[in-house]
Amino acid sequence: MSTGNDGNYVLKLNVKTKNNGERKLSIPLKEVDNKYILNDRFNKNSIYVGSINNNYEISSYSNYGNHSSVEENIGGNLFPFLVAPGNIYGVAKINQLDKFDHVNNKETISEVLIGGTSFSTPMVTGAVSLLQAYYMANNANKTIPVSHVRSILATSSSMDKIKDISTVYKENNHNNVYGFGILNFENIIEAYKNVNDFEINKKYKEKELVKEIDLNIENDSSNLNFSLSWLYNSKENIEKSDSQLENDFNTNNYKKPIDQSHYSLVLVDSNSLKGVNYSNIDNIKNVIISKSNSNTNVELIRANSLKKGNYKILVYKNSVDQNQYEKFSYSYIVKNSKHY
Repeated sequence: MSTGNDGNYVLKLNVKTKNNGERKLSIPLKEVDNKYILNDRFNKNSIYVGSINNNYEISSYSNYGNHSSVEENIGGNLFPFLVAPGNIYGVAKINQLDKFDHVNNKETISEVLIGGTSFSTPMVTGAVSLLQAYYMANNANKTIPVSHVRSILATSSSMDKIKDISTVYKENNHNNVYGFGILNFENIIEAYKNVNDFEINKKYKEKELVKEIDLNIENDSSNLNFSLSWLYNSKENIEKSDSQLENDFNTNNYKKPIDQSHYSLVLVDSNSLKGVNYSNIDNIKNVIISKSNSNTNVELIRANSLKKGNYKILVYKNSVDQNQYEKFSYSYIVKNSKHY
């Protein structure tokens, strides 16, 4: 889904004329109908795409969230999920305007800079289509699970070119303006190679260990991205009418889906667990290297400069509510350069 939904969209045309002038056209966009984006019926398992400009800054037309209001009102919406380039340069024939903005019927070749999340979102769609093609080729033409896609996109997104320090991060490395980061095709392929899943079919107590995953880091100074994704059960809101949704929006009554489970993701050195009963997260507080603990259904760990050795990813229950049956996807990438 596109997140460019409000404000004015400025189109700059650098017209190659004798005067070498520049003029701007302001095209108003329709304001977003927020009740459909913010209500849990739609947002929990969606992928919202924001736009960045050529300086890797959020585009003026691209909507973004406020984590404090998200926490209070809509229970952990990942808005946007990630960002992609939304400014496109091109060449076009246009008619010049005179000083009264009348067309003078003299066509000129112009450099055109246009922008919108209608450009950034298809880039993400193309990446997902590539994942789908890979998955179908290796899984008897089956559709790639949505939780796979969300995990891969979170794991592979890059933050290294984003310099805006005024933004806010959640505990799962999600940024209120840039999401999990910038779309990165190279990382996507790497994350796809390391995607997997697991299921649980029993109730766990809060803070109880749900799953452990072994990782081997082959080189010193390695950087790790590891994400866990699962889908919320949103059936409680499925039957709501538009008038009920509008009332929820107007009164800030964003009711959470039933059985909304949360989990914590923890990275530890395997050697540090010797003699430790790590079945409860409270028992490993002193050995945690990195942790992701939010109120969303994607947890992402970014750990830099890891030493060569054996590590564990531990998944703990982090809420009272839980589905009896739940399916998870996880993916990771390891690199030996500056964190991406």
